[in-house]
Amino acid sequence: MTMVGDERIHCPGTVTAVAVMGFILGGLVVTTATWAIVRLSLHPEQMEKAATLNRGWVMVSVPAKLVLGAAWIFTGAGLLRLRSWARTAAVALLVLGIAIDVAGGGVAVTTIRRMELPPEASMPAGSRELVKTIALATAVVVLCLWLAYSIVMLVLITRPSAGEAFQRAALARAQTPQTGPPRQTPPPVPPDL
Repeated sequence: MTMVGDERIHCPGTVTAVAVMGFILGGLVVTTATWAIVRLSLHPEQMEKAATLNRGWVMVSVPAKLVLGAAWIFTGAGLLRLRSWARTAAVALLVLGIAIDVAGGGVAVTTIRRMELPPEASMPAGSRELVKTIALATAVVVLCLWLAYSIVMLVLITRPSAGEAFQRAALARAQTPQTGPPRQTPPPVPPDL
């Protein structure tokens, strides 16, 4: 239940689910992005070893993840309070997340395909291709799971019942009188003599 003025408005379970997942996802993204920054600061040689494509992706995606993670945390709070801006922000973040997942999946697949493994002498026969195949399969599965998550959350937040709850909350806010200190009027200006 969300209180708007004197009225209690039921927050649909779908909105609550997206908000809670927003908190969780936002917290995880901020944590992992912060960890990546710390790790790369302490071990810059890891960045030097990365492929050019992967290095560029890291330089763009890590700061972007900090911003997006914080945006999800604020959006989750707005969703629980049935703020219209939060629903719009959630849809935008989910669509952006789908685009980022596809781009990140492309970078991961390209990086794995270009991956140089140790010489065959140090690996059993045929294991070089097996390692690449397992890495590619893992990347594709993870990408599919993230895409499925984003699509399910997008469907939940765009359901008609969710839209109706946000409309009821906006209407209740519009009908609630604004309270606050009374406005002081400036003293009258004396007429010119």
